[in-house]
This record gives sequence, structure tokens and C-alpha cells, in this order.
Amino acid sequence: MVTIDIRNAGEELQRSFCAEKRREFWKILDAALAEADCKSVCPAEFREWLDVTDFFTAPASTKFHDDFPGGLVAHSIAVYRELTKIIDAHDYQYKYDDLAHKQATVAALLHDVCKIDCYHATNKDGGAKYTYSDPLPLGHGEKSAMLLLQHGFKLTEVEMLAIRWHMGAYRDRDARELDAAQRIPLVLHLHLADMMASRWEGKQCGTN
Repeated sequence: MVTIDIRNAGEELQRSFCAEKRREFWKILDAALAEADCKSVCPAEFREWLDVTDFFTAPASTKFHDDFPGGLVAHSIAVYRELTKIIDAHDYQYKYDDLAHKQATVAALLHDVCKIDCYHATNKDGGAKYTYSDPLPLGHGEKSAMLLLQHGFKLTEVEMLAIRWHMGAYRDRDARELDAAQRIPLVLHLHLADMMASRWEGKQCGTN
């Protein structure tokens, strides 16, 4: 594994990194949908919409983790990897078939679509720097679920709940969140995977 300093890389390398992560994202998602025979839940309308947003070129934060071009999709893939490890270690809580794998994949890869169009480059001297401004301040997890449904992605209840409550400790407590986490393992495990990917992989500027 080679670590690449995407923050300070030239524009050509940054574009190449973003394109590579885009291909990896669709490959993982398409494989999970195909295995569960759920291709129809991700229509062309959704694919076209996601591809014209900045999802594959935006950072995942301004400075906390994955704060480089392509950081948002790189973080989403990292969350998928961490979630897979957590589920493997807690398989007794799951009936882990193709559908469960599809639900975990969808929740991990799409939990942060709420960040689309929120990061704006301000100065690339010494590396990309961003400011954050949300054009549609509906909240975090709830906004992600809403955008997915609005653009034609057919979410299951498990996926909606996991995405809706994935912020966990990083938001004000809500009794509904605790109820969802107690009933559905994926709710808690997505939150844990998100924290793990943010704190560990997200400090690395991207890997090849």
C-alpha cells in the first residue's frame, strides 16, 4: 500500500485519484446490489444525479479527516471496509446473507451524501483548503436519507435507520436513536465504522 499526499498533489494526480475512487465506489456498490438481486433499487436517475454532483471530488471535512479532493468518496469506501470488519467480528448478531451485505454496503457508501455541494475551495496554496456552507440545512443523517429517496434510490427501513442515526455520539441524544440502535445492529455498527474510518484512515490523505 502506498500513501499519497493528495492534499499537496498536483491537479492531474488529484483528478486521477478521484476517478479511481469513483470506479471503486461503483464497483463495490454494483457488486453488492447484483449479489442481492437488487439492481433496480439504484436507478439510472440516481446514478446520473450522483455523477454530476461533487460527491467524487469533494473532501469529507474542512480539517478533521479526509480533507482533500476525493476525500468524501474515499471516506465512504473506508467506512465500508471498517463496517465489514465489525460485522465479521459480530456475525452472531446478523443473519448475514446477500441482502444484509447489500444493506451494509448501501449504508456505508451513501451515509454522507448530505455533504454534497457543502465544501468550497478557498485557497490551494500549500494544499487544498475548504470552507463549509450547507445550502440545504436539514440535519445530517436525515438529509442523506432524504436526498437518496428524492433522487430515486430505494432504501430499506434498515438502511434508512442506519443512515439517519449514524452520527451517534456526535449529535444530541434522542430516545429514538437508542431504540433504533438496540433493535438494529447496523445502526450502532455504522456509527462505529464511521468513527474508525475518520480517526484512522482519514488522517492519511488517501491510499493506493
